[in-house]
Amino acid sequence: MLKELTLSALLIATASAACWSESLGYPCCSSPNVPVISTDGSGKWGIENNNWCGIPVEEKTDCWAQKLGYQCCTPGTAPTYKDEYGDWGFENGDWCGIVSLPKPKPVQTCWAEKLGYQCCSSGASSIYNDEYGAWGYENGDWCGIIAGGAGAGTTKVNVTTDRRTTTTTTTRKVKPTYSVIYEAGTRLNSGYENWGWDSAVSFKEASMVIKADPNSYGAASIKNLKGDYGRGGSIRLDIKSKGKVFIKVESTADEEVSQVGTTSGDNDFKTYKFDINYDGYFDRISIQDGAGNGDPIYVRYLIYSTGSAADFVDPVDTSYIPVVTTSKPVTRAVYTTIFRTVSSLPNGYENWGWGCRVSYSGGAMVITPESGEYGAVSLKKVSGTFNGGSLRFDLKSEGKVNVMVESTDRDEKLTVAVINASDSFQTYIVDVDFGTFDRINFQDAKGTGDRIWVKNLVHSTGYADDFVDPI
Repeated sequence: MLKELTLSALLIATASAACWSESLGYPCCSSPNVPVISTDGSGKWGIENNNWCGIPVEEKTDCWAQKLGYQCCTPGTAPTYKDEYGDWGFENGDWCGIVSLPKPKPVQTCWAEKLGYQCCSSGASSIYNDEYGAWGYENGDWCGIIAGGAGAGTTKVNVTTDRRTTTTTTTRKVKPTYSVIYEAGTRLNSGYENWGWDSAVSFKEASMVIKADPNSYGAASIKNLKGDYGRGGSIRLDIKSKGKVFIKVESTADEEVSQVGTTSGDNDFKTYKFDINYDGYFDRISIQDGAGNGDPIYVRYLIYSTGSAADFVDPVDTSYIPVVTTSKPVTRAVYTTIFRTVSSLPNGYENWGWGCRVSYSGGAMVITPESGEYGAVSLKKVSGTFNGGSLRFDLKSEGKVNVMVESTDRDEKLTVAVINASDSFQTYIVDVDFGTFDRINFQDAKGTGDRIWVKNLVHSTGYADDFVDPI
């Protein structure tokens, strides 16, 4: 490469800097006139669209190529040659020198936001260190210092009062988060499902009502379908029961259960808050009949907090109880006979079951589950849905049976009855407090492969107490 080495006067050229903050994961601000919120070793920072942005600057650069008789390239030109003077590009039919801008220093993001706090403004003093980083105190609350380093434990802070200096320990508490699992309505909140055992769950009197099998200490077990609840923390609930109730947490993956509290028999709702002394993560909260007497357990406002019971602050209005209408509808109930005696799957239904095979004998549907599969027949209504009401059926079985209703659209199901083994057919009529559903399930509750016989299955739009048998 030939260059004319003609010295000329050194001129200072003004070049617009590239967006220096992009390499740090942030866009540049739309204008150099955006107010400066913070300054660090990388540059000046502003906020636009609720996000940090780097404030662009005009940097003075020495166009070294002018000393050699050439212009400097426009920003972004790719280098095509390098010698002892620097990098060269080619523009407008001639060589040009490439000015290299200094690389910005890395900057920490606002790490405190994921802990529920803001970051401090520029110049805030560090008064506390923990495993997350350095903390300051502004506007009546803790704030994270972006440039602060990590430490451990608590920090001793000198406090001067009445000319005397004492030493105290400053403790920063992480703001808890809350998971509202059930309030006082007709179903669990979205993202939660009952994985209980040996119990039926309904929703009456603005409460979740758990009625356990009196022979097996049954429970409702509320599974978090979104993942784990957390690790440690606390549970808050309003509960009414005749006997004691066990509150437990459970890890499905680890198959571990830990009891966190016990409630006594209460004639009216009483609020309980329990700390969770369990080291692992858990995904189920269980409410178990501790007396084993099968009396109903009424629950309202079941809430999990990542904080302690002492610091629990209700995230919703727990004093609100919906008005319960006790009067029954005046319209006459409508009965739908799904099947009486059967020799094949009833018209208008499909079997969406699992872990079992179906046969027909003596006019009954015979369900033969596979051992260990907790198999079930799931009668899916091909067109339309049922809406609450009640179910009537005749059933005998070799083992315990869960009777459930399920909504395919909502991906929710509810156990409406738990039935013990019987050598002869028994008639059952149960209320369904669930809203709309399109599937009726008969499940091997113990997973032991015990056979189930069902016939005379009817749905009514009315209450079980008012059921007039059409069969």
